[in-house]
Amino acid sequence: MSIISNISQSKIYALIISFSLIFTEFYFFNWKTQFFVSNGYLIFNTIILFFFSLFLFYFLYLVYSKINLLISKKILKIIDTSIITLVLFKLIQIPFFYANVIDFKTLITIFLSKILSGNLFFLVSFLKILFPLIIIFIVLLILNNKYLDIIINFIISFSLVFFLFMIFDISKRSANIFYNDLTMNRSNMEKKVIWILLDEYDPSYIDNNFGLNLEFTKKIIDKSIIHNQTYSPSSATLYSAPSTLMKTQIKDLIFEDYKMKILDDKNRKIDFNIENTIFNTLIKKKFSFRIFSEALPYCTMLRISKNNCEKNYNQLKFYFDGVINTLTPIRYISKIHDFFNKRADFDINQLNNLKIENHQKIFLSKDLDIDTDRFADIIKSKDNFFYFHLFLPHTNNLGHLVSSKHIRDEFNMNAKTDTEHYLMKLKYSDFLLKKIFNILDKEKDVLLLLTSDHWRRVDSPNSAKPSLFIAKIFGDNRNYQLENSISNIFIPDLIMSFLENEIKTHEQLKIFLQNLPLYDYKKIHLN
Repeated sequence: MSIISNISQSKIYALIISFSLIFTEFYFFNWKTQFFVSNGYLIFNTIILFFFSLFLFYFLYLVYSKINLLISKKILKIIDTSIITLVLFKLIQIPFFYANVIDFKTLITIFLSKILSGNLFFLVSFLKILFPLIIIFIVLLILNNKYLDIIINFIISFSLVFFLFMIFDISKRSANIFYNDLTMNRSNMEKKVIWILLDEYDPSYIDNNFGLNLEFTKKIIDKSIIHNQTYSPSSATLYSAPSTLMKTQIKDLIFEDYKMKILDDKNRKIDFNIENTIFNTLIKKKFSFRIFSEALPYCTMLRISKNNCEKNYNQLKFYFDGVINTLTPIRYISKIHDFFNKRADFDINQLNNLKIENHQKIFLSKDLDIDTDRFADIIKSKDNFFYFHLFLPHTNNLGHLVSSKHIRDEFNMNAKTDTEHYLMKLKYSDFLLKKIFNILDKEKDVLLLLTSDHWRRVDSPNSAKPSLFIAKIFGDNRNYQLENSISNIFIPDLIMSFLENEIKTHEQLKIFLQNLPLYDYKKIHLN
């Protein structure tokens, strides 16, 4: 007997609605845990996903009712059990998302990492899904439909309870759905500043750390100003980047009403909004800007529209992401493909011997589809300030390969450890900086800033290290290396000084840096 034969028509329709709600709630509460998700993006994706799920499950019900009498009871039982297994797997995860402490899959990952050896650790990303599904499936088979009514009633009740929670949360978010375009009066100034924030770039690796040769980065330094004692406000991106943009030393973060505030060193709460950042100063001075980020969602955090900021998810073209990511296996296709993709093992000599001529398409951001050709087009615009916050060369602990499949493909090399992964991304960054330098080399009145938001934390989790700071005014090849201990919250002042013609040469830039107040790196916020 199938589920259709065992329950009433009204309960079937209730189940269709409940299944749709559970898949929608799974999506909503999962994304809700990401504090900086756009309210409009989340709400519209949730609504579209619910109605699409209703259509899908009703269509599947019609198909299922037709084949119900054509297949054996054993196959029907397997199909029924598989359907309920999938729904229960989604259902179990929802309370974990709602609690926002630790999610269910992470618990499974922790468990599996303790019982699997290092050679089998790559299976965790698949087993954290397959393992609970198999357990639920076996339990349902053992129950043998004995508690079918109880399970169905539980599914219906659960979906309705969390539907109320979801509606309550949406009602609070609905007041802040849309963003307004910024009005900027562009100046006739041709000067440009390009600030590339390289996430977790540790400058200590430039000097052949682990045997890595970053030849192009060293050549850029020979024609630039490098500051060897520049410290970020924090060891965490979420603290460091806003603090720098606000020119404010951060003590802590506070989240209120879907907004982020920083607590400064005088215990004052300051909103992280456009009015309190360098971007507002640029607007007041009639300089225009554009933001590109694959790291922090500045468009959402600062409520900036797509005309000034990428990646802005608060657009119609992204409102079907919930349907695609929840009801299709698209997220797993690349993982499966990557699993079977054979690459060479990591080899530092092979990495050092790679030739840049063999790598024409290098990306600033694969996620934003910005390669060096598009970068060249972007900076041709009449905007004065370009802010790129890239994931390069950031890695996660435990060797989790963040945003780097295209790098592994480009170099045809796998990384087994976090350090190997980090070295590969540094080498890719080296190629990227070379190509960017070539694009800008013939420019005039352009300042390129290469900085990082923090050092590589795994190397020094409990004490601060200097972050990257390289400054290059094109047309001036004088090299200076500075050693006075400073905080990089000066960067907005440096940018404005250049745009307002107070700094025109490396010599003037050097004097600016030397005159900054000494900074006690013990004040740095450590996460």
